[in-house]
Amino acid sequence: MTTYVVYGDLLFLTNFILDLALLIAVKRFGNFPGPLWRVFLAAAFGAMIGVISLSARWMVLRTIFGKIIVSFLIVSLAFPAKGSRLITAFIYFYLIGFAMAGGVMALTWLVHDTSWQNSQLPYTALGLGAALLLALAFSYWGASYVKKNLRRSVMTEPLEIVLGGRKTSLPALMDTGNELLDPVTGRPVIIVEYHA
Repeated sequence: MTTYVVYGDLLFLTNFILDLALLIAVKRFGNFPGPLWRVFLAAAFGAMIGVISLSARWMVLRTIFGKIIVSFLIVSLAFPAKGSRLITAFIYFYLIGFAMAGGVMALTWLVHDTSWQNSQLPYTALGLGAALLLALAFSYWGASYVKKNLRRSVMTEPLEIVLGGRKTSLPALMDTGNELLDPVTGRPVIIVEYHA
């Protein structure tokens, strides 16, 4: 029978760093408000649960139900959001977490049986470094990509204007706060710059 030795302090530190990187990526990616100390507190809570879950008394924390409850608590601690905003943070938490885990697995597979494996760098350090780099990438480039491309495609519609027999097409930004109405017909008004 194989016996494994687990060092609680190293497990706590590794989980804390990964949870912190993941939560910071979620915070930046979703533009969630709130103080950074809450993110640190939530990462420490997640790391502590990771260590406690090794105990036979807390086996329930290793079930799918237990993991979902704990991750929801972590997200709730990190971000003072409510309702759909909290659900959005929870979804980002899992999506970015899955992407980070997939990236780490891909990198491990990529460097398997290469000079990286023959070096003294353990897989744990390699995986942790890869996860941190991926979290950093999601924090900065992922968030800006979504803001530039995804939101723009969701918030715009093609618009065709016909005036005096002449026609033009342009992208229209949907403004959900616009309540301007034509005073004669009572229909909603579209605002277009004159040169368009």
